[in-house]
Amino acid sequence: MNILVLGNGFDLALGLPTKYTDFLEFVEDFQKLVDGCSPFVPGEGEFDSTRLIDVIDDSRYQERLRREYKNSNILEQIKSVPREEHELNCVLEDFWYCVRENSWIAYFTKRLKNKNGNWIDLEAEVRDVIQQLSSATYKFVRYPDPLKELSDKTPNIFGMLRKYDGLYNIMQQLDTSSEITVKEEAYLFFKAALRDDFRRFVCALEIYLDTFVRYWAKTSPRSLPKVINGLYSLRVLSFNYTDYYNVLKGQKMSEDNTCFVHGQLRYREKRKNNTMKQVVEASNVIIGFEDDDTKSEEMGLVYYKKYFQRITKGTGRAYLNWFNEYHINSNTKIRESEDTIKQLAARCPNHVYIFGHSMDPSDKEIFKDILLREPNDTQVTIYYHDEEAHERIIANLIAIIGKDRLIEKTHRHGIQDADIKIVPQSDDQS
Repeated sequence: MNILVLGNGFDLALGLPTKYTDFLEFVEDFQKLVDGCSPFVPGEGEFDSTRLIDVIDDSRYQERLRREYKNSNILEQIKSVPREEHELNCVLEDFWYCVRENSWIAYFTKRLKNKNGNWIDLEAEVRDVIQQLSSATYKFVRYPDPLKELSDKTPNIFGMLRKYDGLYNIMQQLDTSSEITVKEEAYLFFKAALRDDFRRFVCALEIYLDTFVRYWAKTSPRSLPKVINGLYSLRVLSFNYTDYYNVLKGQKMSEDNTCFVHGQLRYREKRKNNTMKQVVEASNVIIGFEDDDTKSEEMGLVYYKKYFQRITKGTGRAYLNWFNEYHINSNTKIRESEDTIKQLAARCPNHVYIFGHSMDPSDKEIFKDILLREPNDTQVTIYYHDEEAHERIIANLIAIIGKDRLIEKTHRHGIQDADIKIVPQSDDQS
């Protein structure tokens, strides 16, 4: 049995807008669209998706919208969502529910603009916010109203969360070098609101990928990259939330052949019989960070750690059974017939192919299971897109297993291939 490990580079190779920057630009343009046509019920302020659809369908607006918006495909992506049984209406209303007054989305957008809109490491941004909040020293006091200021000299900075660029301004004003006097109720309110916004942000990303990108992807033909199209007898270990590999292979996804380490898109499935609040709570999409600092746990901010989300959302464990299957089989070889040994060997993961993943150390615990597993009879082939990606992969591998182990595992042993091969996507067609 062979295993194919997929990162977001796989979806990008298919021409899909699945980068965090793609999502943030879509959100920014969507909010401009809403601001421009004001699709709200007069006197009530409720979001009216029908009004928004009327503007999208009006040809008089379409050229102007395409010129003004960063995402040139936003109209096509929205219009690709089916309208049967009011699906498009529901998607637009749910998306607005998730992105409106969302402090995390506003923070990411501000950070992206500060970097000239080129690229953002979103999970690193989450880590920096949580680490800054955790590293501050607080003196908690009790006052009746958690949102009012303690005094003119001691403002409640956490009360700014719902203001324009609230989270960004809080991070700018949070002085971690001195003790911060804050109402305990205000901090608890802030922490709960921040987590609620984060869950809505995650669900917004899930809606974006599960509807706007999914339906738009069907409007033009796509095929698997040649470098992995010829691989067979694969189980898929995916760091993506999407499942385009099985779709393009024309095979049904099951828990036996596919493991989603960071969760799987389930918005369309869950929305059929649940309220939007229930959908947000039921999402198993994981976005977070890993580090060895325990301060976030002590400050009640452990929710943003990937390991915590994997535990609470129950994702990404099936691949361990694939490897355990090998260990059990290897121990039985001396007791089985030759035919049985061949059958067992056919099920063993004897080659791991990694495509579209930078080998980021934030996923080091998973990659250690693959790269350092014993007994050492599994070859690993890592594909890279360009020379910059090649260098980044090597640097990340050193961070995961160390320089000496990497040199050892990438070195050929006589006629035996190296345990780890790092090859360009264009040259290896096996």
